[in-house]
Amino acid sequence: MSDEIPNLNATPRDRVVPFTQYIRPNGKIRAVLFPTTAEVQKKANEINDAGFLLTVEDIGNSLVNVCICDDDRDYVSEVKQNNSTLPAQIDNMIMHASIPAMVRECEEQDA
Repeated sequence: MSDEIPNLNATPRDRVVPFTQYIRPNGKIRAVLFPTTAEVQKKANEINDAGFLLTVEDIGNSLVNVCICDDDRDYVSEVKQNNSTLPAQIDNMIMHASIPAMVRECEEQDA
């Protein structure tokens, strides 16, 4: 099996991935949906099923912080430009996330 990530820009974005959005200035929470592919949606569901959250926060100057986290820490955190390429960048972050590595980190933290 190849470790190469498929060209997600060539795939129809007819699915969605739910994120928790933190809204400034008081951290109000709302659910947002990012358009994606079936493959990315499946991986995002696996991330959620493993107990992790997908979050996004506007940090100003057209930047957002996108995270895969739990209640205690961020396992993947990336600052991205909030523009038309954001959904594809989120897809790449999700597809490159290692669920086993995040689970190990979580278990080590709890030990």
